[in-house]
Amino acid sequence: MNIFKSTYILPAALIALALTACDDDDDFQRAGEPSVEDAGVYFPSSNTTEFIKTEQDAKSVDITLARANAEGELTVPIKVVSKTDNIDNVPAQATFADGATETTITITFADLATTPKCTLQIPEEYTNPYKKKDGSSTFAFNIYKLKLISANVKYSGDTSPYYFNEVTTSQLLQFEGENKFIWRNFLGSGIDLKFKINGNFDAEDVYKCNGEIVPLDHSQSDSDGWYLLNDKRSYATWTPEGSSLSINNYMYFWSQYDGNNYCSINLKKNASNKGDYGYAYVNSAVIDDESTYYSFYTYFYY
Repeated sequence: MNIFKSTYILPAALIALALTACDDDDDFQRAGEPSVEDAGVYFPSSNTTEFIKTEQDAKSVDITLARANAEGELTVPIKVVSKTDNIDNVPAQATFADGATETTITITFADLATTPKCTLQIPEEYTNPYKKKDGSSTFAFNIYKLKLISANVKYSGDTSPYYFNEVTTSQLLQFEGENKFIWRNFLGSGIDLKFKINGNFDAEDVYKCNGEIVPLDHSQSDSDGWYLLNDKRSYATWTPEGSSLSINNYMYFWSQYDGNNYCSINLKKNASNKGDYGYAYVNSAVIDDESTYYSFYTYFYY
């Protein structure tokens, strides 16, 4: 028996079989090439998906489009995938000037009675799926109205030393009707902390909301809680206004333990001689060192 002949016959048969299988695979189709040559248009990720407006602000938002090839003037159709009734006008197209890699469209809205929402798309023939880009051919955004819950925020240390008692510039605001809040100048850090309430949320009556404070930005979480971060995604360090005490390394907030919220908020109206108020309670936060625990109340006067 010629073992060398048998060895070579088998791979040859396999190759032939593989080629036949490829030829017979009628279902395989490569994605089509862009029909507008090398346009590569997309919505860059630098666009914000959440706009915040008041009734006094201009009723418009700007959206940026980008392209991979800046050669020549290019006009691109804009497809509206969906929108709420209070989105007034979406331009039918966007035009890139010769040499420009970006252009902007302006979208207008009628009111903030309900949250204006819109999803846009660039037609497939103007995109290029084969080029890496920091963005997408589809873009969705919301326009939120901020509701001021409290402009009179007071801190009161439950355990000494008292880090935040002199802070007077914090505010609590809500994305109206949404389980999203902004705690401005959180603990005098200069950070505007966005958070949601994990517990009881009532879209119709904010004063019925209570539960765990869950940060939506400026945080790094683990299984037990979260660290406060600055805009550069590093541990936040600061000296609260009016205080001689500083957070020098980090501040860590416990979340839940044995069913208890260690970082909680309750916006129910409580009566006092200073007016109605809600409150937040932070229990045993860690400041700078694992052996340093600090607890405090925050009062939101209405």
